[in-house]
Amino acid sequence: VVLEANEAKLKVTTDHRVVLASGHLVSAAQLKVGDEVVVDGVPTKLTSVDFILGEVRVLKITFQPDEPVAVFHQPDLPVAVSQPSIHSHGHKPKKIRRGGKHYHTVKEAADAWSIPDTQGYYSD
Repeated sequence: VVLEANEAKLKVTTDHRVVLASGHLVSAAQLKVGDEVVVDGVPTKLTSVDFILGEVRVLKITFQPDEPVAVFHQPDLPVAVSQPSIHSHGHKPKKIRRGGKHYHTVKEAADAWSIPDTQGYYSD
C-alpha cells in the first residue's frame, strides 16, 4: 500500500499499522482517501491510497516499547533534505508464551511446592 498525505509518502504492507489522528491504530489496508493520519505530529488527510499487487520481501519490525515512529519513503531525495513523515507502528508484537505449569488455585500451587531437606544446623 502506498499512502500519501500531501508531500508525505509511505509504502507499507497491507497489515502495517498506521496511526490515525484519533490515536487509533488501523492496518494500511483499511485506510482510504480522506482518513486523517499523523504527519510530523499534525493530523493530515490522506490524499492518495494506492494498492500495488505483487510479491516483495519485507522485514517485519517490532518496536519495544510499541510506540509510533515517524516514517517516510522517498529514496530519491538526499538524506539531508527534510522529508515529511507519516507516523506508524511496526508489525504487531507477538505475545511471548513461557512454558511451565500454570496452577489454577492456591491449593494446587501449594501442593506442588517443596522444600529440600538440608543437613546440619543453622547458626548466626
